Parts: sequence; C-alpha cells; structure tokens
Amino acid sequence: MVSPFDPSRNNYSFTKRITGESLQVLVLENVDLNGEVFQHISHFRGLEQLSVTGASGLNRIRMFGSSVRLKSLVVRYCWNLEIIEICDLPQLAFFEFEGRPISLDLNSVPNLVKVSLGEDDLEFLKVAFKQLACCLCQLRTLTLDNTLGFLTQEIVVFPIPQLPELVCLELRISPDDACVLLQLACFLDASPRLQKLVLKFDFLGSGINLWKAESHPHKNLKVVEVIGFFDCPAATDIVTFIVDNAAGLESLVIDPVVPWCEHRRGRKPDELIEKERKGRQHAMSLRSMLPGMDGGNSSSD
Repeated sequence: MVSPFDPSRNNYSFTKRITGESLQVLVLENVDLNGEVFQHISHFRGLEQLSVTGASGLNRIRMFGSSVRLKSLVVRYCWNLEIIEICDLPQLAFFEFEGRPISLDLNSVPNLVKVSLGEDDLEFLKVAFKQLACCLCQLRTLTLDNTLGFLTQEIVVFPIPQLPELVCLELRISPDDACVLLQLACFLDASPRLQKLVLKFDFLGSGINLWKAESHPHKNLKVVEVIGFFDCPAATDIVTFIVDNAAGLESLVIDPVVPWCEHRRGRKPDELIEKERKGRQHAMSLRSMLPGMDGGNSSSD
C-alpha cells in the first residue's frame, strides 16, 4: 500500500501489506522502504522485474534462495544503501546498480549475463571486477558507468580480467586521462568475442597528452559508438586507435551530443551547444582520416 504524498518528505511511504501474486513488473521511485519491505517485495511469486530508485530508508539488500524469481533487478541512487547481498538466484539475468560505493556480494547467479555498475570510486575498475568475480566468465553485456581516468601524466592502468563471453561493452572514459588508450587496449585484449563497443566521453579540456598504446588487433569488433565526442586531439586519437585495431569494423557512429549533461528544463547552455557543433564538424572530417570509413559506413548524428 502506498500512502498519500507528503510534500514535506518529498517521497511516499510504503508498507508491506501489498501482495503480488500476478505482479510481474514493479518500478518504485522515491518510495520510503527499508530492507525488510524490500525483501518481502522481492519474494512476490510472479515478480520478474524490480526497479528501485531513491529509496532513502534502504540501507541493506539481502536476496537469497530460489524462491526469489527475479530476472531483472535495478537499484539506483539509494544514497543510504551500504550492502547488497545476492546469492542463489538462478533466474537473475540482469543487474544494475548506480550510486555511492557499497559492499556488493554476488554468488550463485548462473544466468546473470548483463550487468551495469556505476559507483563514485577512485578505484572503480578494481572494485567493480572484484564485485563481479563470480560471473565474469559468463557476462555478455557489461556497462561500467564511471569515468575511467585521472588528470595525471603518470601511468595508471588497471588490469582487466578475462571476459571470454562478452559481446557488448559500454564504458565512460575521459580524453583527459593520459592512460585511456592503454586502458582500452587492456579491455580489447580481455574481450576476444567483443562485437559492440560504446564509449561515453567525459571531457574537461585539460589538453593532456595521451600515452601511446601498441597495436591490439581485434577481429570480432564490428560496431563502435562514441557519445559526447568533442573537437580535441585526444578524442581523435581515441577514435583512431579503435578503428585501427578493429579489422572487421562495420559501423562507426560518432555523436557529439552529451545526453547526461542536458537540462530537463529550459534550453541547453550556449557553451554546450557550441561544443556540440564543433564536435559534429570534427566528426565529419574524420571520414577522410580514418581508413575504410569513407564509404558510407560511418555516421555523425
């Protein structure tokens, strides 16, 4: 049961008197629920997809046993959440978490093949792969939504474990990171079956010089999307590196629009509009610079 809206709290309160015999999809936003209520909901007999966003009262999630039939679990922006424990969920296929750093324990999730993680952690890669250790060998789609970079000329590259079944990888990277090419090379080496790569650019405009990476040919990579492309040498170097190493590339999409920077209300700032315009012009100029990309199989949105 959901109580009437309380403007002073800016959320809803939620009790566990709700039942879910036939409920398959449940999306909760800004609902005040705790771990006990969450556990009760997760055991709804017919529930397959559960999404929870902005639950301020949630500090721990514990999900155990085959009685939980969830196939999809999404947890976003629950800022007081400290622990997620998921064990013995044979039907769970998709898991997404975004928020502050937490303790994440995944075990016995044999069908978990799609994961999205976004945590504000300076050692995000190291932490993320430790948290996903039990399912790395089976993942087919992986999204790491955290800027993989540091504003430094020092070589800081995190080792990437083998991802033998991965076919789709989405990363947020920074052209301000001197080691970004070296880190991308590690991902290519670790993902021999990768077919689609999506790169989201975070760009501060530091003008930092990138460390060069050796050639890392990848025969299966067919689709590359670059989102938030800007007119700068580092961004060009990143795109060129990927194209040079993707021998079987069939599609290259370069989009200068930065969707996570758009304002929900009002117009975009003029500065952002100008950056996108320059990025679009520069993306079009890459047609003649990139081998094999002048035949119509590249595009700029």
